[in-house]
Amino acid sequence: RDVQQLLRVHTTGVASRDGARAREREHSGMLVKGPDGAPLSLSLATPGQDKAIEAGMGVLAGGAAFGTVEEVGEAHSRILTLLHGAASWSCRIRRGGPVVSLGWDGVDFERLQLVDVPRHIQAQRGDSIFTSGYDLRFPPDILMGTVLESRRTSGADFISISVKPAVDFLSVRHLEFIQHRSDSERVALAAPPEP
Repeated sequence: RDVQQLLRVHTTGVASRDGARAREREHSGMLVKGPDGAPLSLSLATPGQDKAIEAGMGVLAGGAAFGTVEEVGEAHSRILTLLHGAASWSCRIRRGGPVVSLGWDGVDFERLQLVDVPRHIQAQRGDSIFTSGYDLRFPPDILMGTVLESRRTSGADFISISVKPAVDFLSVRHLEFIQHRSDSERVALAAPPEP
């Protein structure tokens, strides 16, 4: 399926690097405070509720995954970025590849980590990492980064894979807010049943 069919996009005329998503949009945002290097820091952006931004929306920078909206005020949004040490992001190695988790160890802005990757999974330098669509943050096939290196430790059940983020977190200013078209249904089905 085309990514556009899976999204309801909230931005205004911010053309992404991905031509399939570049079109006129409703709402864009500006980063007010970006990641500061602290492992648990959050970022701040505009707009907020005044432009229909909601908690749980995915946030892109230049068409690549930046983070997700955690909390929304009247004119601002607090964003949990990929550079948050306590966050884990569902992703795939290559489109249609195996599903793994992406995280950040809090050390280097230019290196994310694929965690708990079984040793049978193949990853080569330069392989693209995309969102899987299995969590409520992003639809599938949004670029997250590229593999820098894959290390196998003798006798270990898992391999260590480092990833260069697709977003330059130190220079980002313009943001795009996205949401699955089927978010309300997915959220309702993912919620625990009422007693």
